Amino acid sequence: MRVILDVWIAQIRQIDTHLKKVGSALIELARKTEHFETLTSIKGISSLFAARFIAECRGLHCYEHYKQIEKYAGANVRLMDSGKYAGTRKISKIGNKRLLRLIYLMTTQVVKFVPEIQIKFATRQRRKKCYRENIIACTPWLLKLITALVRERRPYVVRQEALEKLAHMEARHVA
Repeated sequence: MRVILDVWIAQIRQIDTHLKKVGSALIELARKTEHFETLTSIKGISSLFAARFIAECRGLHCYEHYKQIEKYAGANVRLMDSGKYAGTRKISKIGNKRLLRLIYLMTTQVVKFVPEIQIKFATRQRRKKCYRENIIACTPWLLKLITALVRERRPYVVRQEALEKLAHMEARHVA
């Protein structure tokens, strides 16, 4: 039994080293694109996240609007109804699952650092304390930010008015 466990552990370590090599090769390929520096300028998006995002989107130059990326990932909202029944709105989940998961992970990291997204998250969190739903609701804001930066071909810079609004919100909430 112990021999089998040792073999599995060795295989896991070998797979881990291969994944690191693939990740570094992916980052090197992504560095050659024009969008890599723009994505990594957003605090919370690592170079591996940026490389994976560029790879899953197959180039960000194809998308003119953030809704196109949202739909490709399967994060768009659609109405669930029939001819007689008017249902609720739900995420379609028809799309690239890896991209959807990646966008979710990126949003969980970015929501800690980017004030525009922090504001959206904090206002939703005060109304309804459902972390996962609120993160998913912030993904369009991240995609809007990314597409705007890619379109303008500039890195992300924190806006002072967003920081002031966030500080005002936190002060009001504490009081």
